[in-house]
Amino acid sequence: MHGAGVTLLVLWLCQGKIKALKLVQANDLYLQAFTDLGSSWNVPTDVFNSIQAFTCQLYARNTKIVGANSLRYHMFCAKKGQIESGQLPPCEDSLMQHTLRANYQGAICDAALKTCQTYQHHQQDMAGNSMMAVRSKSDGWRVYQLQMSS
Repeated sequence: MHGAGVTLLVLWLCQGKIKALKLVQANDLYLQAFTDLGSSWNVPTDVFNSIQAFTCQLYARNTKIVGANSLRYHMFCAKKGQIESGQLPPCEDSLMQHTLRANYQGAICDAALKTCQTYQHHQQDMAGNSMMAVRSKSDGWRVYQLQMSS
């Protein structure tokens, strides 16, 4: 699961991390959607639909409504307009933009992890000792001798 995307989305929704975590743990569809978030540069329609359904469940636990705009309208009507905007779920367009942002940040982290692995170079010195060069942002290249245990 790409933690950055999940955390950003949940914090933005202002519904609490524990409530969101329990909801994700209880539903494999939501778990898969958040696992897929950040795995590519685009957000597939089925992933966004699952995130939209997750958002609806987060705001109204026992609802059958899966569209953010529909739930927003339903909640507004149920309270006869006497509801604070912070108590309503985000509209679908706003949710899509935030999902795209969370996906982008997750994809950047994923790409960075893949790139980081290419900056490790293994080689052996003349005596046959295994050496590893690792590049770090602050120190540049450092060479470490690996101890082989038998």
